[in-house]
Amino acid sequence: MTRGGSFKRAVRREARAAGVSYTQALARTQRDRDTVDRRVRAWRRWHRLDGLGDHFWRTYRVRVAAVTTLSAHGGGIFRVDLADRPTPWVARVVPPDARAADRLHEDVEILRLLERVGFPAERCAHPEPVSSYRGQQVLVTGYVDGAPCPNTPDHVRRLADALGRLHSRSLDGRTIRDGGAWGHDPAHVGKPNEDVRAALGYLDAVADRVPAEGRSRFEALRDEVHAADACDGLPEALTTPRTGGPNVLVTDDGTGVFVDWKSGGRGPRLAAVAGLLQAAARHPRADYVVDAVIDGYTQDVRLSPEELDRLAGAMRLQPAYYAASGYWQAVAAGRPPVGSERWWPDRRATDAIAERVVGRLTDGEPER
Repeated sequence: MTRGGSFKRAVRREARAAGVSYTQALARTQRDRDTVDRRVRAWRRWHRLDGLGDHFWRTYRVRVAAVTTLSAHGGGIFRVDLADRPTPWVARVVPPDARAADRLHEDVEILRLLERVGFPAERCAHPEPVSSYRGQQVLVTGYVDGAPCPNTPDHVRRLADALGRLHSRSLDGRTIRDGGAWGHDPAHVGKPNEDVRAALGYLDAVADRVPAEGRSRFEALRDEVHAADACDGLPEALTTPRTGGPNVLVTDDGTGVFVDWKSGGRGPRLAAVAGLLQAAARHPRADYVVDAVIDGYTQDVRLSPEELDRLAGAMRLQPAYYAASGYWQAVAAGRPPVGSERWWPDRRATDAIAERVVGRLTDGEPER
């Protein structure tokens, strides 16, 4: 099987799916290949912090004492200590090609909604928390003095309980943006079906650079992305895929505060539950972690029969998405994957997790 032949087949699939000609699909694929790297890495291209103190004084009448990088990956997220206020702020400096300015204002709407319903999330630091600084947008929120926790069953249960409370909140007819997709590629934001499109875009971007010996693994990964269930048509709620790890900071009093809401919005609740269940993958106490998610989440929400029927497919979405991203990054860096990377999807593991959940919720208590 040649690289060129497989690439052409991929383009034909895209043409059929989009209802366009082969030539149009080819042009789109080539454009995506050229731009996906620029889009995904745009959030690192913030610049010129030397005038941020003056900007904060002119905009908010606060004096900046120190600015410290918070992002571990070069993103423009900073702790801003203020000389005249006891609590630091967090400033997210967003380059214009990383996110549309409207998205930051939508972030503010989500944060204010979370505050109204009493959900433990970061809060806006000012009534007008979005400003423009040297062609970039800046969002300011209050600094959360906490730290991520390891995925012990007790911690995961608290996360699941919080997610259930979030999903049970009534939106009272409010119109909010679509959410639930990770949104690393700013061309694919909204509901989780955008993660499928983004994952296929990652793979398409390197389809003609896959070595012959890795072609079968590449095609298998593409099939895994297609097999993932983005949960379209299932019950929706205010949701986020960022339900753990560095996106939940535990304070001294034990409260888990959810931060980074750029993926938040109205979306299928099952996708977030499936994402949280990933904490059980490769965990030495996997069954206990699965049970912790069930016990916490079902305090407020009961999954529907259709959600349970589709849980196995939903469990494949996040691993397939991150595997596609890992594959793209590896090939783009000149290191084609060899099959031993930790990010390859493990369908047996996710199917086993889904089976345990369905068993718990339909048959009662399982044996450990």
